[in-house]
Amino acid sequence: MKKTRVALRIALAVMLVLGTCMPLALGESATELKLLGFWAGVIRPNEDPVEDEIDEATGYRVTYSMLPQANDEQRLYLELSSGEVYDMIKIKPKWYYKLLGEGALLPLTDLLNEHGENLLKNIKPSSWEIATLDGEIYGIPQMDERAIIGNGLLYRKDLLDEMGREEPKTVPELIELMEAVKVVYPDMIPMTGPTQVWLSTFLSPFGMHNEWTDIDGQLVHRSQHPNAKKYVALLRELYEKELLDIDFPILNQTVVQEKFSTGRAFSYLHYIYTQGEFFMPALLENFPGAEVAIIDPLVGENGEKGYDTSVKMKYITCIPRASKKAVDSVKFMNAKMDTDTFRFLTIGTEGVTFNKEENRYTPIMPIFSETRNTAYWYMNGMDEYNYPDYWLARLRRNEFVGGTFDMMNKNFADYDDPNPAASMPSINSFAENETYAANIVSDGIIQIIAGTRELDYYDTLAKEWLAAGG
Repeated sequence: MKKTRVALRIALAVMLVLGTCMPLALGESATELKLLGFWAGVIRPNEDPVEDEIDEATGYRVTYSMLPQANDEQRLYLELSSGEVYDMIKIKPKWYYKLLGEGALLPLTDLLNEHGENLLKNIKPSSWEIATLDGEIYGIPQMDERAIIGNGLLYRKDLLDEMGREEPKTVPELIELMEAVKVVYPDMIPMTGPTQVWLSTFLSPFGMHNEWTDIDGQLVHRSQHPNAKKYVALLRELYEKELLDIDFPILNQTVVQEKFSTGRAFSYLHYIYTQGEFFMPALLENFPGAEVAIIDPLVGENGEKGYDTSVKMKYITCIPRASKKAVDSVKFMNAKMDTDTFRFLTIGTEGVTFNKEENRYTPIMPIFSETRNTAYWYMNGMDEYNYPDYWLARLRRNEFVGGTFDMMNKNFADYDDPNPAASMPSINSFAENETYAANIVSDGIIQIIAGTRELDYYDTLAKEWLAAGG
């Protein structure tokens, strides 16, 4: 048996709170299934405490394998072509479309209609549509948890208040503020951030916040947007004026976090809400009075503003054609999707691992993290009508994650603008060329920002993106 100590702790707590009986141990005759999942550093396949509870809740005994961190896509194809048989594979969407094109996946529509009542009921029709080709479903889609604003420009609010200034709303206001920072705090970098050329804070005023934009009824990729060159010109200007970190072309998250937490930077570009737990304690230790806040996406000259709040397919669970246990695999995933079972497996038991006030879920720590930290990896699809609220309990495990998320999303309705192409199935030819074409543009933009290429080089990049298969 896998680890059961923490599972037993929950079961005992449930007995005390609810007066229920302990679940029966899984019988030795239980059907065994094999699942291959994507790389995740915190997962311990066949050791995580939630695995025993999944087995007991579904009546199946599952053995889990994980793809490696490096060359994961190549390893997936090698595993499937080598004769190794998995009953289920939980994979990234781009891999799904490639395997689909090669005929490697089992059609699931009939199996779902016969054995997948909970799956069909709790996953929205719009999500099933993305997993459907020519009227046939080939996988169980798992979407983003909810529509959110997920990154932005984090800054030292205590220093802004010290300067007696207001939070900027437009590009000119932001430039003026950062120039003032250079004067008042000459030892600080006004803006630092990891090397990332599409920055939501600055994309907003150019109407470029989505990867694809509907312009006069035609979808136009960001690289081809009529304002793309103006956007790149702004980044170059910020760099030339030394408002953007001189090291920007070569920065990673670790270095950026160290600069911000040691007081060497006033603001942190492309700050993702999950990152605070890694460096905010250090910032507060170094500067006990430090206070942070988020600058909303900037507003353009004609009122343009927005943030890509698309809900996209995050993962998908498929059954390879070689599997001999397709019916049991669907039954297993369907059992997990029972409304009560799904809630228990993802966030536990009310009063034991979480509390609920109105529709706000908050974790009880540390037992929530001890027993449900890894639960997301084991989901095959999600209860799309309830999990968006459950998910917030995961964020609130850490005050710097939950608090920053709330700051970023306080004006969500003002910037909510999903990508019009987000719900469309990927075109296989685009999926194959997407990374290569995107890298051409990103590398070229970095050269323009750093001054090793002139701004007009962007015209060449836009053409090269098209020529590369974009």
